[in-house]
Amino acid sequence: MSYLSTFPHYEGRREDIPLLVQKFINKLGQEQDPPRSEIQISQEAMRQIMAFDWPGNIRQLENTIERILVLAPGQSQISLSDLPLELQQPNRSIISSNVALPEDGIDLQNYLRRLEKDIICSALERTKGNQNKAAELLNIKRTTFIEKTKRLRLDP
Repeated sequence: MSYLSTFPHYEGRREDIPLLVQKFINKLGQEQDPPRSEIQISQEAMRQIMAFDWPGNIRQLENTIERILVLAPGQSQISLSDLPLELQQPNRSIISSNVALPEDGIDLQNYLRRLEKDIICSALERTKGNQNKAAELLNIKRTTFIEKTKRLRLDP
């Protein structure tokens, strides 16, 4: 079975999303080790997926479904809490705005570099060192992921 690799934004096509989501769940569930079948998605989770704008269109949707399946191994139903934060709370920033800034300030570039390194290490740990899956988990290209690991001197 093949899927289109190019697809316009979902403007006016939201009714296609449940069918695409189920196709991706079935396809990606079978590709897992061990293969998973009969994975359902809650109505609440589907509503959130349908409400999202999907600026990256079909590839972003497929990558998101794969990320959900990787992060919820063994589950037979995908619930709202299994969705990435940007889908759970689309109008809320992922980064808290309640960060306490020290009186003497911080080295922002160093802080961001450490934060990026921690996030990449977490992605690698969660995917057992699989760079492709870690890149998908972070919603970046594999080549970008590899460049970042080299720049940060990380051994995957």
